[in-house]
Amino acid sequence: MLIIATMILALLSSKQALSQKTPLVISGKVISDDESYPLEGATIAVKGTQSITGTMPDGAFTLSAAPDDTLIISLSGYETRKIKITKDTYYEVALKHSNGFSLSQFIGESDKSLFTELTH
Repeated sequence: MLIIATMILALLSSKQALSQKTPLVISGKVISDDESYPLEGATIAVKGTQSITGTMPDGAFTLSAAPDDTLIISLSGYETRKIKITKDTYYEVALKHSNGFSLSQFIGESDKSLFTELTH
């Protein structure tokens, strides 16, 4: 009976160890997709965690993430990208310029008529 209990406990422990993600040091570079220049100040976050960093003047970043985590890369004026982490530790991410923001995103729907009046 003791042997069976020990085997069950060992099996449960090994299953728990397998389900734990081993973090990797992830590095990379964020560039513009049209001219391939580095993008400083982009935010890179690991979805569902507190792990977040920003890009340096050369577009470089480093942070900790595990395989199957998702990186969310964003920068004002560019479309947000999501990248699924694999076993790779380096990612070069190209961001596209966004189409811009609607007027209501800046001033709200109720102020749109006032803004139109002031600018036309």
